[in-house]
Amino acid sequence: MKRSIVIAGTAVAAAASLALLPAAATAHTDHLFTWSYSPVGSDAGGFSTASKTDAALALLGENTLPIIDEVSGMEVCDEVGYAVGFVEENSEVDFPAVATWDHSTGAILSGPVLLDLQTEVMSYVDDVVELDTLADCTVISIVHVYGGDEPGASFWGIAEIDPATGDTTVVLELPDYEVVEWSEFTGLATNAAGATHIFFDLDGLPYYAAVDFEAGTLSDPVALQGLSDYFESSGFTQGVDFDAAGGLWLVTGVNAEEEYHLVSYAAGADLGTAIVTDIGILPYYGDGLQISSPIPLTAEGAAVAPVTPAKPQLAATGSELPFGIAAGAIALLLAGGTALVLRRRAA
Repeated sequence: MKRSIVIAGTAVAAAASLALLPAAATAHTDHLFTWSYSPVGSDAGGFSTASKTDAALALLGENTLPIIDEVSGMEVCDEVGYAVGFVEENSEVDFPAVATWDHSTGAILSGPVLLDLQTEVMSYVDDVVELDTLADCTVISIVHVYGGDEPGASFWGIAEIDPATGDTTVVLELPDYEVVEWSEFTGLATNAAGATHIFFDLDGLPYYAAVDFEAGTLSDPVALQGLSDYFESSGFTQGVDFDAAGGLWLVTGVNAEEEYHLVSYAAGADLGTAIVTDIGILPYYGDGLQISSPIPLTAEGAAVAPVTPAKPQLAATGSELPFGIAAGAIALLLAGGTALVLRRRAA
């Protein structure tokens, strides 16, 4: 069984400034990892490599489908793999969970453990996207929380997750982009200098912003204009990660092609204006290995030493966002954006 979501292809773009976070991070060098499965024959699936030269997929070897049904975010920190995803409790419901994995064999090392939201209010995590780590390998992810002070309330946030217990603590509540008709948070990536970036989509175009955990804020959004210009299409981002050299690897959906591409940015590139290098297409249909949306992505390598001697103090939830999109700042309307159907594997 597969779940489907449809991403619309209208478009807006805006530009603003980027502020840096004085926290530290992990980064990686040698390989790219994702999650893929084979829809034919064995129906095997699990942690996989994605080639840095042509985006070709290859299973690491261990079939994890009997253990974890889908991985939506992953990271490697200090030689340990961390992953968030979903486990199937019955034929209709999947529950968010966290696990550790071996980045040599693809085997699950511990878990999966269901995410347990740490709050006094009656609420729970019903979705989890992407995964990143701080310099001390603290796991952070983008989560959707359902419930709260009002019936039916919900919000997206960045949360710290304990991979041993599943304890999930929201450290920054993410804003509602009410100025646009549609938005989605898609990725987290922290570079070796300690700057954490969040990636998201606004009405069919990709953006990023800097995360300041201490202040509990995001910078103003910056459009990934070079990415949109390269493919001459509306689109969106998925998995993203920095390598140890400072290069950025990113999965993008290109609406005009109805394909996913693996792309890269050179170290030090201006993410707002730089033209990407197109590595290749990540298949989501056909008889061979396929990715599953949302697409996780991480690189392999040793942890980078922290810039500061201790983990930064993460801010509490509910902080305000200094977000300055106004009607006059919305530009670059791309005509005729087609819809891209993304398939998410459930069983």
